[in-house]
Amino acid sequence: MAQIFITGGTGMIGRALTHFWRKQGHTVWILSRSQPKQGVLPEEGLLRGDPCQEGDWLTRLRECEVVVSLAGESIVKKSWTPKQKEQIRQSRVQSTALIAKTLAETPSQVKVWLSASGIGYYGNYEANSTEFIEGDKAGSGFLAQVALDWENATQPERLSGIRVVQTRIGIVLDRSEGFLPIVSRPFRYYLGGVIGTGQQWISWIHIQDLVRLFDWIRENPALSGPVNITAPHPVTHWGFCQTLAKQLHRPCSFRFPPFLVKCVMGEKAELATHGVRVIPQKAHETGFDFRFPTLPEALADLLSSETR
Repeated sequence: MAQIFITGGTGMIGRALTHFWRKQGHTVWILSRSQPKQGVLPEEGLLRGDPCQEGDWLTRLRECEVVVSLAGESIVKKSWTPKQKEQIRQSRVQSTALIAKTLAETPSQVKVWLSASGIGYYGNYEANSTEFIEGDKAGSGFLAQVALDWENATQPERLSGIRVVQTRIGIVLDRSEGFLPIVSRPFRYYLGGVIGTGQQWISWIHIQDLVRLFDWIRENPALSGPVNITAPHPVTHWGFCQTLAKQLHRPCSFRFPPFLVKCVMGEKAELATHGVRVIPQKAHETGFDFRFPTLPEALADLLSSETR
């Protein structure tokens, strides 16, 4: 059984990974800036500390075979003011650079480091049917630059003997948190609709497949460098909304102009009006078996309790 250290472990992805690995019998240590809400995670294995600042937690990190770094300011909770955009970038780059510095300069038991990144690396488009895979270059724009700086901060060339993986995470579909509850809410009230032309792509992944793919990467020495954490069949926004409406037995009647979304969300509106079509090529090449490869399968599972 492995000793696993997770920064950002109290978030949606971190909690899912923690529950999965503990169920398998692994020991999981979680770094958190603050005390999580009661019942979110058991007290066992919780460490208090700032992932951007040196502290005693780095001693525990060096004693683990696996490190997963997920820490970073949310890109959706606050408006993208210049100050907030810098916080989004720095929270990712500084925390990642600190781990890289620690692993490069001090002895450790670490064998593999899974460092989070995002599919925003490839750019963000209103309508672009190009399929992006791990070998493609970074795109342009705020999210692409953040992802590029984030990945560069891992400095894998300095980490002799440690397998470094940049996990480019897509839109994660979970029953109770994140993207799906937000998008499905208006549909439940018969107010569902498409934003803009609906041709922007959504590269999604079911939370269970994300967890299983992280574990697949952990165990598979053939995987290093960037790995796309997305399902094999991305869909357009229009396709997502039509599938969601069918699953919820609701209409998809409205079309929301992009300028209206931008009036409400500001620059952050590009999260809704733009997207990117990403394919998990490395997962395919190494034989990973997606449990939910298509959107209808994923939504049927995640929304099953609401549509019985």
